[in-house]
Amino acid sequence: MHTFPDLNHSLTTAMQKIEAEAEGEAGSHPFVEGAKSLLREHCGGGVCLKEIARQLYVNPAYLGRLFKTYGNVSFNDYLVQVRMEKAKELLMTTNKRIYEIAPEVGYRQLDWFYKKFREYTGCSAKEYKLRQTKSV
Repeated sequence: MHTFPDLNHSLTTAMQKIEAEAEGEAGSHPFVEGAKSLLREHCGGGVCLKEIARQLYVNPAYLGRLFKTYGNVSFNDYLVQVRMEKAKELLMTTNKRIYEIAPEVGYRQLDWFYKKFREYTGCSAKEYKLRQTKSV
């Protein structure tokens, strides 16, 4: 008869083996790559770990752990990175105003977008655009 700790150890070992096989040569995981792809496509909506996990048919907590392990960053930090890179791209390639870009990259509250943009880039969105246009 197996005890719970024995069973837990066996399951953990089996999962680690499956994950190692799925990792492949690239050092990533299919669920993490799928999540990244979905985030890049849909960074503007109300996207969250729970929704991405649902689309990938995986448990959100499990996806979060995989993301941290194979993505080397938390899900939320990666989401902010995707949103900020998209915002930077829109600032430089469109004539959209900052208040138009914020909701397009997933921020309903403009103040929160300003705060996150400054944390990510070290300057305001307006300053970023001015600096980039001067260096071109």
